[in-house]
Amino acid sequence: MFRKSKHAALNNAGVETMACSLNPRPWPVVSKSCLCHSDGIKDTLTSFTEITWNTFKDAAFPRKYTIYGNMEGKWDTGPFGGYHRSCYQMYTAKSHIERVVRKRKSEEISDDEDNSEMQRELPLTRYSLQSTNIKSCIICQAEKTDSKDRRRKEKLTTCQTLTAGESLVNAATIRDDQRLLVALDGQDLIALEVCYHRSCYRSYTNVKIPEESKNQNDEAENSDLRGSISRTKE
Repeated sequence: MFRKSKHAALNNAGVETMACSLNPRPWPVVSKSCLCHSDGIKDTLTSFTEITWNTFKDAAFPRKYTIYGNMEGKWDTGPFGGYHRSCYQMYTAKSHIERVVRKRKSEEISDDEDNSEMQRELPLTRYSLQSTNIKSCIICQAEKTDSKDRRRKEKLTTCQTLTAGESLVNAATIRDDQRLLVALDGQDLIALEVCYHRSCYRSYTNVKIPEESKNQNDEAENSDLRGSISRTKE
């Protein structure tokens, strides 16, 4: 039997309560809602014990979401609160935990793949837009020595015709040159005054392509040559 303390306390109803002189650990408090509630379950709440609390904690840990996050920093202060027996049995069932964990891992793998794809694409796009200098040779992005006169630098030729631009884009497509494709995507190469070394252009567009495209390349070179001759005469 516990001895009545010298000081009695009044509860909310105004009824005198007994304080235990042995100061035992307080009983778990039943919360107003189930800590592991499942929709549609209606049942009486049961207080957590040390055993059911630890089982609840072990079931929450591998899930790594809502309940575990909401209880962060509170696990060591338990047991407290309550649960519906049906909710508890479902939440702590090993088969249910494994199913939830498999689903979560599958979603994480899918997210990682999406992020990896974005990481592969974004740096390329950023590099192509910011680092490709259209005032330099669009192909080699560098100065080049003239093959006929080593003391001079090869002059740049400006893209003058649609066929020349199309041939360049077609060659980039065949070569899968993502830098060039991204830099020229949707651009008007003539209006943009894209430049290139004639030797770079000749070498770059000299790829195995259908006969129709090859004819376009030849026409493009001839058009550029006629344009250069015309400008020289002027």
